Amino acid sequence: AVVSTQSTGNDVIGDSIKLLNYFGKNLFGVRVDTSPNVSDKFFCNDEEYGVTPNLIKKLREELDKNNGKHVKIIVSSGFNYLKIKNFEKRGTPVDIYGVGASILKIGINFTGDCVKINGKEKAKFGRRYKEMTK
Repeated sequence: AVVSTQSTGNDVIGDSIKLLNYFGKNLFGVRVDTSPNVSDKFFCNDEEYGVTPNLIKKLREELDKNNGKHVKIIVSSGFNYLKIKNFEKRGTPVDIYGVGASILKIGINFTGDCVKINGKEKAKFGRRYKEMTK
């Protein structure tokens, strides 16, 4: 079973369909983790940012149309009780919520991203390699 995080290329729906076409029934799920500062390619005019109910509803629709009814949708990136409540109230088709930092009391949020491999920049959309200066 394969689970893939969909935030690298800023095209959650297109990238998810590519993965579905490649892995077929072996694709267990896609994790949508778009930064709240980024608007996915689905939104033509940057009208919404981050992981939104509209993005997830369209993702579910496209997965279903492409023989992906079996694929689970996992969402993360800033989820807490209130955000989950909003998604549920709006009937958003989420199978798994990633809550991460919202359950911790330390108030420090960070991620460890791979941004450069063998000299080639590989950062996901919205991130970049930055040379350290003294």
